[in-house]
Parts: sequence; C-alpha cells; structure tokens
Amino acid sequence: MNEGSSLLWIALILTVASAASLSLHLLKGRRIAKKLTQILLLVDFGVISAAFLLMVYYFLSSNMTIYYVLRESRTDYALQYKLAGAWAGDEGSLLLWTWLLSMSALLFFIRRKNDSENRAQLRSLSSTILLIILAAFLCILLVSDPFRPTPPEYLANPSTANGLGLSPLLLTPLTVVHPPLEFASYAIISIPFATAAAYLLSGKDKWARISMQWTRSAWLFLTLALVIGALWSYTVLGWGGYWAWDPVQAANLTIWLPLTALVHAQLWNRRKGQFAHLAPALASIVFALTMFATFETRTGIIASVHSFIATGGVQEDLGARLLDILGSGGGAPPFFMLMAVSLLATAALFMLHFARMRWTVIQCTFAPALSR
Repeated sequence: MNEGSSLLWIALILTVASAASLSLHLLKGRRIAKKLTQILLLVDFGVISAAFLLMVYYFLSSNMTIYYVLRESRTDYALQYKLAGAWAGDEGSLLLWTWLLSMSALLFFIRRKNDSENRAQLRSLSSTILLIILAAFLCILLVSDPFRPTPPEYLANPSTANGLGLSPLLLTPLTVVHPPLEFASYAIISIPFATAAAYLLSGKDKWARISMQWTRSAWLFLTLALVIGALWSYTVLGWGGYWAWDPVQAANLTIWLPLTALVHAQLWNRRKGQFAHLAPALASIVFALTMFATFETRTGIIASVHSFIATGGVQEDLGARLLDILGSGGGAPPFFMLMAVSLLATAALFMLHFARMRWTVIQCTFAPALSR
C-alpha cells in the first residue's frame, strides 16, 4: 500500500468516526461530540486534500510509476495538460469529486450565528447524511485504487514508459476548467439532497433556508460547465454547432432542468411555504441524476463521444448491456447503486413523512374528545 492509498483509508476511517460522533450528538445531545465532529471533519478534509494534492504532484512531476498517471499523461506534455490529466480519467475525476464533497460537507457543517436550535439540529442531521455519502465515495475510490502502481512491463517498454497520454479530444485548455466546474456542481448538489432527506426524516421544515444558497451555487457551476462544454463541442469536436444531443450532453441537461426547478421551488418554499413536497422530491431527483450521468459517462452504456469508453460490440439489447456492466465490477456500478438507493430511500422517507402527518391529523382530531 503506497502513500496515496493509505491516505484514502485514513480518510474513510475519519469519515466514519465523524458520522458516528455526530450521530451520538443527535441521539444524546452531547455537545462535546459535536465539537469532536468538527475536529474530525477538519482533519478528514486535510487528509483528502493531501491525497488529491499528491495526485496533482504526481502528474506535474510525471511520476509514471503510478498507473493512472501513465494512462492519462505524457512526460512531454505542457504543464496545463499534465494538470488536466489529474481529473481527465475516471479515478482522478472521482478523487476530485470526493475532495470537493469533503470541502462542501465541512463548510456546510460549520454552524452559522443566525442558526436557531432547530435549524442547528437539522444541519447536524443533514451533515450526518452527507458524511454517509462521503464514506460511500471513499469506498468507491478505494475499489478504483487511483494510486495503484504501474505494471513493470509498461515501464520497461520504451513506447509506453513516457506515458500513454490523453485522448486527442481532451487536449484543449478547456479540460482544465470544464471538469472542475461540473464536479463542483455535483458535489454541492449533495447538500440539498441531504437537507431534504433530513427534513423528511425529522419533520423540521427549515431545510430550504439552510440549503438554498448551496442549490444556487450548484446551478451556477453547472450552467458554466454546460456553456464551456458547448464551446468545447463547437471548437474541438467540430460538430458545427454548440449542441448535438450527445448522450452525455443530454444527461447533464437532465440534471440542469430539475435543478433549475429546485432553485425556484426552494425560493417559494422559503417565502410562502409552497412546494413542501415537490421541492424535496426535486432535490432527490437531481442527486439521482448526477449518479446516472456519472454511470453513463464511465460505462459508455449509450455510445457517446464524451464518454471516452470503447463501445465496440455493444449489444442491441440495452437491458442485457446494463446487466453486463453491473456484473463487471469496478468503480462504475456503485454509482448505479447510489442512484437506486437514493430514490428508494427518498420514497421510504416520503412514506414516513406522510404517516407522521396523518398521525398528527388523527391526534388533533381525536385528542379533544378523549380529554373530556
């Protein structure tokens, strides 16, 4: 186990410990547990940052003993393309996403001065859900193993020892900007999902107030990513236009549309209490769609020039193709599982929420009669 993999294992342990400490605070009301959580989160973010910066250093120094570096870079690349290689591939983009998610979780957890006690509890419950998501991402990273060493035969072969390099479609300065914007949006989208789940679980209805600014930030980053992606399509891919309904383009658009609706639904929910059920449903759908877009891009289940996955021999039956991919192992199938789990969990939370509302109505109806 090398330094990078060790850092990821430490980060996973710290994330689980943070979630356990915060759960103890929620169940027992112990403030020392919340202070401990903040310390653990700070250390956790530092460890994940160290892992991400280590990967960036490996790329900038052309350390070809790391297999991911050898696959996504070359020793003769300009500095900007070496940097872009750090998140151009599957493992690197997931590491970037995890780092941004840990940063978002830390910033969201820090209590605001204007937080009431109920809002602070809702923030703590939402942070616990965020930590569970972060732990899942770290598990996927450990399975993908971005820091695994290069097989000796690649280093011994003069034709591969200097690196295999990026796809020609990625050799553009836009690669430095577009993926970080997109994954920043994906990371921030986890916050409205977590707060909506916390609302459905606890019944505390101030979730829109503590997550609306995060939803707006996610919308801004995704909008910029779509605009830059369209420019990429026009200038690099040579499609003769900025939009061609490519599957990956369309997948990101399917995130942007409900995300736009969520921005408006949260605003009206905060101002007038409207869309009490639609807004959390939209938050869940947006989060699930980010998982689907990631799964589609990494598997090439629908042929796309964006996916950079070899799709030779793709079966006609999409269902059979999906079953083959899910059974193939690796880092992509867990994103499909995260999508399914998030939707099923939201459905279960909605049923719990409606049952709670129904019970409240029954109590209000029959309590006066029983007290006579």
